[in-house]
Amino acid sequence: MNKQKAQHEGRANQMINSESNITQVSLPEQKIFNSWEELNEEAIRRIKNHSSFRTRRNNWGMMAGLCHQDRLQDNEKDKGVLLNLKTGAYSCRHKSRASELKPCDTADILNALGLPSRPGIKILNNAPPRITRPLALVNGKAFAAIWLFVEVQITSQADEDGKTQHFDPPKLETKQTLHIMTEDGRLYGEAGLQLSKLDVDVKLRERPTQNRLWSPNGVVAYQQKTRPITADVFRKVIDVVDHFIDFARSFADQRTMSELVACWILSTWFLDAFNVVGYFWPNGERGSGKSQLLNVLAELSYLGQMVTAGGTFATLRDLADYGATLCFDDAENISDPRKTDGDKRALLLAGNRRGVTIPLKESIGSNKWETRYVNAFSPRAFSAIALPDATLASRTITIPLVRSGNQKKANADVIDLSRWPHERDKLIDELWGLSLANLAKLPPYENKVNDISRLSGRNLEPWKAILAVALWLEDQGLTGIWQRMEQLACDYQNARQELERPDLTILVIKALCQYASSAGCASMPEAAKGWVVTTADVQEKVVVIAQDEELDLNENEVTLEKIGRVLGKLRLPELRRTGGKGSRRRSFTADDLERLKKTYSIQAEPDFEGHSLTGSTGSTGSTGINEEVLEIKIEINEIDEIEMESLDLGEVTA
Repeated sequence: MNKQKAQHEGRANQMINSESNITQVSLPEQKIFNSWEELNEEAIRRIKNHSSFRTRRNNWGMMAGLCHQDRLQDNEKDKGVLLNLKTGAYSCRHKSRASELKPCDTADILNALGLPSRPGIKILNNAPPRITRPLALVNGKAFAAIWLFVEVQITSQADEDGKTQHFDPPKLETKQTLHIMTEDGRLYGEAGLQLSKLDVDVKLRERPTQNRLWSPNGVVAYQQKTRPITADVFRKVIDVVDHFIDFARSFADQRTMSELVACWILSTWFLDAFNVVGYFWPNGERGSGKSQLLNVLAELSYLGQMVTAGGTFATLRDLADYGATLCFDDAENISDPRKTDGDKRALLLAGNRRGVTIPLKESIGSNKWETRYVNAFSPRAFSAIALPDATLASRTITIPLVRSGNQKKANADVIDLSRWPHERDKLIDELWGLSLANLAKLPPYENKVNDISRLSGRNLEPWKAILAVALWLEDQGLTGIWQRMEQLACDYQNARQELERPDLTILVIKALCQYASSAGCASMPEAAKGWVVTTADVQEKVVVIAQDEELDLNENEVTLEKIGRVLGKLRLPELRRTGGKGSRRRSFTADDLERLKKTYSIQAEPDFEGHSLTGSTGSTGSTGINEEVLEIKIEINEIDEIEMESLDLGEVTA
């Protein structure tokens, strides 16, 4: 009998050790176990279903010791986990004399089975939804945070000794508390439903400035199902902008520019619906109204805040984390890393795209620090006499301003609320209500802009949120707003030369276009499939273009090395040099030029526009040159008919 028992245990141990490579079990969909009975029932089920489980005599079963396999000594046998099939009790049989390990407890076995160590715990597949901004879009639903002052009646209260003190009449206590308003008008907080009933977590670190928040009257009106009319709110914002700002000599008429600014202001309230936003850069000489426009933006935009050079990084960090609209006055030094704090500059430059975070260390007391990731995605506006650098310019819409000859606009002060054409506080309430009611509707419009806009890539990005708002306004009955804004965005690309610092890449592409429309460069070896230019030729042409267009570009800055790097970044093929000597040569085709012009929104040269310069897109002669492209001016009096008939087109290069 003992021999038979030994053989049986030997087979069991052999079976268990054969499963020694098993260290975990697959996790099914997580559920919460409300009691030990439910948890143990699931543990027994998983033990029985495990591939190593075997039934033994006398209502016992055995499974591989998943709970201690990583602690087994070399050549040490695993005695496994034993299950009483009658009572449902399970326990670990392992005890190592060599390492003096104790048998695993219930928590170890449950953890090895992929179960919580006790009832009431559930592993979540994703982080719970959380409100981290006063105006937020969470899981497709919009929420707004309000800090309301409430008066609370207290009938009893415990004193310092723990004794209950009664008040008759009740004691009145005033305090400011956080409330959350949902898009359907439900209010959560002390004056409404319990915050614990909200299906999202709330994590708001501090309260914004009071005059930027939703007023109690606005909250009550929204709670009573009163919704702002979109067209009326948009018209009021336009009126305020038009009242204070003179857009004479800007890149569009007064009304269109006012609509542009109004669309940008609305886009700040719908920030959570977009993936990328553009910056505003009011630009002009002293007294042109740059700071005036910046003040209008700060007063009407979502949590708008005027920021000066003295603003601390910690303040900017917390404002950006809330998605506040940051308006930087006198921003000349921001582009210069030598004159601006590195952390502050990084925060300013990195916030135009969703998902951008800035990691930083934050003290939690007792000489302990933790890493905090600040959400840098927020709208920004800058005012400066200087133009933005190339990095900022690609994310910015520059608004040119000149000194106003309109006395009424020039003397108006944005800070004097009595001079506003509409009541400012009421307009802010309407903007809160409008954004909360429609925030969840805006995301599809950004995708639609991607599909129907004539712009693309970096040229579209600063305009995308504005155009999405315009497209939404069009659906709200404001006919023509989309067409005007989209046309304005396209016209702006043609005006960028005067609104931004000279871009060497643009100048190089223009130089290539001019070569293509002239007979000034050599054709490719294989019969005019394109053109070949040297780096020196492009450099010379760039200098001429810069002089003709009166650009602020130092001739010494246009070096062969810089031109060569630009041509390399444009991925134009480099031709092999004979003997490895001589000027570097690059080849390009008409298709290359069309692609570059479209990508960088460059107007074609008159002699080049509308023509095909490759053999694949037009009829060609024996040389492959499209004869329609060639404009040959020959004086008839100097060349007789015989010479005309014998003229070989292959000797003419474009």
